[in-house]
Amino acid sequence: MRLKRRIALAAGLLMAGLMLLMIPLKKQETHKASTRQIQDLAGMEKPTAKNSEDPAGNIGEISADHKETDLPSPDMKALQKKNPDICGWIMVPDTVINYPVMYSPDDYYLKHTPERKEEVHGSIYVRQGPDEEPLYIFGHRMRDGSMFACLHKYSDKSYARKHSFLYLYTDTWHRYSYAGSEIVSERRNDFTGTGDLFTVTCAGRKNRLIVRWNKDN
Repeated sequence: MRLKRRIALAAGLLMAGLMLLMIPLKKQETHKASTRQIQDLAGMEKPTAKNSEDPAGNIGEISADHKETDLPSPDMKALQKKNPDICGWIMVPDTVINYPVMYSPDDYYLKHTPERKEEVHGSIYVRQGPDEEPLYIFGHRMRDGSMFACLHKYSDKSYARKHSFLYLYTDTWHRYSYAGSEIVSERRNDFTGTGDLFTVTCAGRKNRLIVRWNKDN
C-alpha cells in the first residue's frame, strides 16, 4: 500500500514538474505567433530588398550593399489602425531584430505587447518622438534569444562587424552604423560616448547594456 502511495506521489510530482516546464515554452510559442502576426500585418515577416532576386526571402538578404530606398516599407497605416502607439519599425539584418517600435512616455510597453496584452517579452519601445535625437530605444534581453537579446553579442568584434547596420523606419528608412557599446548602472540617466541612437537592454540585475549607433543619412 505504501509503495503504491509513493509511486502515485512520485508520478504526481513528475507531472507537476513537467507542467511547470511547459509554461515558459508556451509563453515562447505565444510570443512567436504574436510576432509573426504583426510582421505579416506590416508586410515585414520576410523582408527582402526590392532589387533582390533571391527567392529565399529572409532578412539576411538585406545588407549594407542595399540603399534605404531598396527596402520594403512596413504598412504603417495597417499597423497604426491596430494600435496608434506604433510609431516605427526597427530591424538589424541577419538577426531576430525585426519589430514594430512602440511609443509611450512611460515604461508601459516594457511588459505589454503591441496588442496591449500583458506579457513578459513586452515590446521594443521609445519614450520620446521617433524623430528626436539622440533616440533611446528600449527592449528586453530574453533568454529565448528574442527582442534585444542579441545586443550582448556586440562585445564580439567579429559579430559587430558582420551586423554593423541598424535600420529604423519612421516616415522613411534611416540607416545607422554601429559605434560601440558599454555597460552602465541602471541608475545612470546619461551615457558616455556619442551617438545618434542608443539601443538599451538589461545587463544583470542593476546594469544596462547600451549599444551606440551613428546615423548614416
